[in-house]
Amino acid sequence: MPTLVLASSSPRRQELLTNLGLPFSTAASEYEEQFDHRPPRIQALFLAQQKVAHLLRHSPEHRGALVLGADTCIDVDGKILGKPSDRQTARRYLQQ
Repeated sequence: MPTLVLASSSPRRQELLTNLGLPFSTAASEYEEQFDHRPPRIQALFLAQQKVAHLLRHSPEHRGALVLGADTCIDVDGKILGKPSDRQTARRYLQQ
């Protein structure tokens, strides 16, 4: 059975897999997110796929493993909000 590798350092995603009782390891992808014209749902899928592809290209030790990538896109009035760079930006996002 292949090893499950979570391509994320997200504590919430790790918690979800742990709560499911799945054995896994983590290996955060260093893929740099870039948003484009895609609708949020498609953008999230694209970014998740890119994270997995980047991890497999740069970490050959995970080839043959089942690698799980995930991403979240927040859409406010047709604009995707990226990860906030600081507390002030996070506060502004939440106020939107």
